[in-house]
This record gives sequence, structure tokens and C-alpha cells, in this order.
Amino acid sequence: MSYSNIKVSEINKKFDLDRHKLARDNLASNLDLQDFMKGLRRAFRGVLFTPCANNMRMAYVHMPNDPYVMGYIGYGDFLTTTKADQCSYVVSSRHIKNHKYADYNDQHYMAMSVNVDTAVRNAKKYLRPLTTKDMALDDQTEADMRRKSKDTKSAMDVKRNNTLSDLLAKSNREKKIEYNPMLEYMRTLVKVGHEFTDKELESELLSYFKLEEDANAISNNGVDVDYVRIYEKYGKQVFDVVPLIRKEYGRSDIGNLTTYDKDKVPEDVMGKVSVLSMVENGHWVDDVGYRVDATMFYVTAQSNE
Repeated sequence: MSYSNIKVSEINKKFDLDRHKLARDNLASNLDLQDFMKGLRRAFRGVLFTPCANNMRMAYVHMPNDPYVMGYIGYGDFLTTTKADQCSYVVSSRHIKNHKYADYNDQHYMAMSVNVDTAVRNAKKYLRPLTTKDMALDDQTEADMRRKSKDTKSAMDVKRNNTLSDLLAKSNREKKIEYNPMLEYMRTLVKVGHEFTDKELESELLSYFKLEEDANAISNNGVDVDYVRIYEKYGKQVFDVVPLIRKEYGRSDIGNLTTYDKDKVPEDVMGKVSVLSMVENGHWVDDVGYRVDATMFYVTAQSNE
């Protein structure tokens, strides 16, 4: 199991207000964690801490305006097989690989120390914001985008097959006919400009061939997309744009990142971001893209057009 990146907007989302208040009160009264946080505030200017409602021993660490947490810190007994003689200060980060534990354990991504100064050094070493490329390849978000982008192809394949069945007046859905001599003959007649005496048949053929063309244009692996992140830098709004290169299996590869000032963003990208700004988070729009939130988007690449 790989490390799961956590969006700041998703922290404690499933918990009610009473649980949130309990977590805040517990963090405020936890002197050991407060001491740890004091050291981190000196190391990371402007750093923020959000208490974890699911585990009162922990607090998430993130920077202002960053959409993802850098990791979390904690104080307590985090051992899995034995009871610790002394509580430890803990740093958890995607950059830590503790090979005392298998990667399906949370402890695989933890550095532990009984000394707070050592813990602060661990935090300075391992806690750092995600890059735009890291965000683009976030497993859960990309997987949701890919799944929803393929819904269009699935629906189009069903419509095409149903149209073909109606056209031939027999159930190709059951027989799974991939090649039909009569249909291919009709295709040839359409291509050479044959004038059909049955105009209704001609219209149905033209509609089917257009559906077939549209369905075939969508890859089984989904569409090519560019990941777009919008944020403030030196008092200006900037856009990071990075292409995701599809692979038949496994995670996408990442292309070269380009950063644009707002007035230099390619028109195609800006137009699609504008459209996606009007839909809900987690929504896919055909030929446009997928909205992660108000600052992050996957937009369809021009190579699809």
C-alpha cells in the first residue's frame, strides 16, 4: 500500500462538529505536541497545524494556500507489536521509508524519536510541500478522473451497438458480430456518394457511421489530459500546466511542467478551466476535463481534438 496524499480540504471531513471541537481542545491541552509544534514554527515560517479528529495523538502539517498536507506529527506510543517504554515524537511523510515495517503499515512512513529536538530535525528533513507534478499524479484523484472520463466511451459503445442492432434488425449484442459484410457494403456505398432511394435507410446509415467514428475516436485508456494548478506567487496568479502521458497499464508518466502568468495561459487551457469552474468538485465534462477543486483541474489535451 502506497502513501496516501491528503488534501487539506478533506481533513476530518467525515466527522461532525463535536468531534472537531474535541480534537481542537485535545491538541490545545497536549503540552508535548504543543512543544513539538513550537519547534516547527521556528523551522517552517507560517506553518499551520490541523488536529486529527480520527486520532487525537496527531496533527496534520501544511502551509498556507497549499492544497495538500506535507504530512503529520504526533506524540505517543506508535509501536505495533510491543508497548513502548516511553512515548515518542513522530513525523509521518511520503519521503520516509522505515524498513522495520512493511509498506502496508502506517509506521513504514514514520520517523520516531523520544527527543523533541531530534523530532524537529526529522520534520525539517522529511516534511515538504507536494510539487505540481506530485499533485498531478495523486493516485486517488487521477483514478477518479480516468474512471469518469471512460464513462463516456462506455455509454457511446452501448449506443453504437444498440443502433447497429436496430439497423440490422437483429441482436448483435448477443452474437457479438465484429464484421458484417452487408454493413461494410453499405459503408462503401456511402463513401462513393451513392444516392439511396430509401432516404430513411440512408439517414440511419449516416447516423450510425458517425456514432461509430465518435466511439472509435475515444481510446480505451481514456483521453490525454493536462494537469492545471492555479496559485498565487509573488502577488500574481500563476498557472502550472503539466501533461499526463497515458500508459496502457499502471500510472501515467509526467511531462514537462510550464508555468504561465494568468494573461499568458494558452486560450484552450483557460477556456476549459473556465468551463470546469462552473461545475462541482469531482465532475467530468466531455471534451473539457475534470475539476478537482477551485484551484486544480485536469483538462483534455488538444491532441484529443
